[in-house]
Amino acid sequence: MGITGNGFIAAVIARQWAGSRRLPPPCDLLLLALGMINIPCQLCPAGEYFIGNIWGVVFKSDSASKTLYVLTPLLFISSFWFNTWLCLFYCIKIVNFSHPLFMRLKRGIDSFVSWSLLSSVLTPLSITVPGIFYYVKSAPVNSTATNITLAERVMNYNLWHALLMSIIGVFVPLVVIGISVVLILNSLYKHTRQMQRNHTGFTAGPSMDAHTRAAKTIFSLMVLYVLFDMSLLLALIDDTFYDESIKIYMYVCGVTLYPFINSMILIMGNTKLKAASVRILCRHQP
Repeated sequence: MGITGNGFIAAVIARQWAGSRRLPPPCDLLLLALGMINIPCQLCPAGEYFIGNIWGVVFKSDSASKTLYVLTPLLFISSFWFNTWLCLFYCIKIVNFSHPLFMRLKRGIDSFVSWSLLSSVLTPLSITVPGIFYYVKSAPVNSTATNITLAERVMNYNLWHALLMSIIGVFVPLVVIGISVVLILNSLYKHTRQMQRNHTGFTAGPSMDAHTRAAKTIFSLMVLYVLFDMSLLLALIDDTFYDESIKIYMYVCGVTLYPFINSMILIMGNTKLKAASVRILCRHQP
């Protein structure tokens, strides 16, 4: 389902891009990047789990372990940062803030998105690829085993490198999204108060719709991040509290559901994508 949802996002924007023969708007570029990066985010962990439980000896080889050590975090951290820049884009476009830096970002929103796309690739690369050199070979395990446990998969992670990836790849994006939520909710509150003072009632106009839609989207993404991080944290804690099978189940649920839920949030939060999905559903109704 995650592949379908993210493929739909990428296909809708790519089709519009091909039809107009012009570069998509900044928001669409971020959505296109998200749709494309979330597809391998869905495939990589699912393939890792499937192959690891069928041909566990593959994961016990040094080259395969190093590849997965870099690839899986690289994909998810890139997705986190693309989502973070999308939330910040909504915040910059909607919120009226008098700070000089904020006003400068609002005026140069196009170049801001270009740099954000580049940084969403270079930042994860800079913190994950060096992990090959921090890779710690785990103790030998039974080579005749048909699968490999979650504990055996994560024991190769260097503590300090894993901490660096967690801070830059998870904590910082979560803080940025949290700040964006606060700024948009504050702007929405001020807008509502102004409508009350002007005695215009609560009739939703374009500005109010944009505020509400952005607030719902960013808040939903923040909740998704928190739940995803909790699932990984609970999957990696000591075996005293959870059985190995439960930990693997939580890990698999986290990494496979994240791309799908992410795509649904993005589709429901974008009027163009939502309208396209409704047209497709109506077309295929009996």
